[in-house]
Amino acid sequence: MLLEQGKRPFMFNALTWMSWQLLAQQEKPAADNPPGLFDMLSGMALPIGMIIVLYIFLMVLPQRREQKKAQEFLSSLKKNDQVILQGGILATIMNVQKEQDIITVRIDESTNTKMRVLRSSVVKVVQDKGASESGTE
Repeated sequence: MLLEQGKRPFMFNALTWMSWQLLAQQEKPAADNPPGLFDMLSGMALPIGMIIVLYIFLMVLPQRREQKKAQEFLSSLKKNDQVILQGGILATIMNVQKEQDIITVRIDESTNTKMRVLRSSVVKVVQDKGASESGTE
């Protein structure tokens, strides 16, 4: 009814005007020179580059720091350290073979039971026996 009387609602006028403005501003690509692959990729280069840099700072660099820290921890293992192995076994290091990444641990002192495990199976150093014997307690 409003259209018949010549009174249009405000939203109808505003939406019509904006749609005409958007249609008038769109450029049509020239038929003889369609956009190439380089033109399409150049518009995406900045966002993709930012995503890559963000990925490196949030994922790769912290992971490298953790790996370096773990490697330093495993290389610092020495004889007579009391350690916890991955299975929750409390053991004492008897021998460290650095070139083979194998350590020999004693898991029972009364029967002198020994076991050979990979160096990477050590989770935590509980106590350094050499330091506690020579230290003041």
